[in-house]
Amino acid sequence: MFDTRAQESIVSETDLISGNEENLITQNFVANDTRKLEELTLKFKNTLDGRVNMAMLSVKLIDSENAQCIYQNQIGCSSISNDVDLKIDLKKTKVIAGKKYQLQLTGMRGVTWYTDLAHLYPYFTPETTDILETASINGTPITQQLYMELR
Repeated sequence: MFDTRAQESIVSETDLISGNEENLITQNFVANDTRKLEELTLKFKNTLDGRVNMAMLSVKLIDSENAQCIYQNQIGCSSISNDVDLKIDLKKTKVIAGKKYQLQLTGMRGVTWYTDLAHLYPYFTPETTDILETASINGTPITQQLYMELR
């Protein structure tokens, strides 16, 4: 459906799993056809990708028309490899042509004594394309899009 991975990628400065506040990264899109989604591919800089990292990444797909969550998954950050594409099974979540959806990424802190070591930064594309809107961080639009494939 959408693929921005052919473009150059850059690491965000927004950490999803450390710090005192919860950061929310969103990527809006309009489904170009009705289909069942198979997989979402994202990439992260994960500074502690070992099993001691008990932080969690939350991935949600929201129907923007009625604010209903149509897909949700939590992924242990210990299973997110650093600088490698992460493939997430979307379990045939149905989207309808012409409807607007929002992909949401948030994180939950892990064990306190590893907070200074564990950081999870998503990758973005430095240039935008017409296939997607720009992404937002904590509700503020940025001039980038998520490095992602949605199929």
